[in-house]
Amino acid sequence: MGFSETMLLIALLLILLDFFVATDILTHAAYIIISVWVGLIIEAHLFYRILFGVLTWFSVVLFHYLVWSKLLHHFVEEYIIPDRYKSSYETLIGSFGRVRHINHAPMVEIHDSLFEYRSEHPLKENALVRVIDYREGIVKVEPIDEE
Repeated sequence: MGFSETMLLIALLLILLDFFVATDILTHAAYIIISVWVGLIIEAHLFYRILFGVLTWFSVVLFHYLVWSKLLHHFVEEYIIPDRYKSSYETLIGSFGRVRHINHAPMVEIHDSLFEYRSEHPLKENALVRVIDYREGIVKVEPIDEE
């Protein structure tokens, strides 16, 4: 096996390692190796070799961010390390609670915990609400009609 084949094999191994190591560094190193390989195999003037190598690098980086990283992320999330768990704050979205006023501060009680809230509608004490968003420690709620 020659130098060119060894370069391509190393690049392929680095790309395959991208499935198990959550970083783009290995893949970008592989892209640089592929770009150098393209520059070496072209029978042309040195300027054209460098030009084709740089164009190859831009092409594979563009491919990486438009296609490869999305496919890789989907494959890893689906088959290798499924992300089945949500943070405790993400589980608040869709939950129901009641408006409480603690020391004149409006709060919403959800699962026996109090949270600061924001609402586009005025809410009265003990109003039933549903959490629609959570950002920076503040839940956004909407009123629910109790029928």
